[in-house]
Amino acid sequence: MGSCQNRATNPHASVITLKQASEAMMIRDRLIRSAASAIGIPSVA
Repeated sequence: MGSCQNRATNPHASVITLKQASEAMMIRDRLIRSAASAIGIPSVA
């Protein structure tokens, strides 16, 4: 239970946040591509 609080004050927390941000951007890219293909716009991938 205390490990959660340790993570909050962990200096590596910022690195984890950066990883989550990059993953979120990748997911957003996939969503945009799938939406574009659904509309009928040819996707680059």
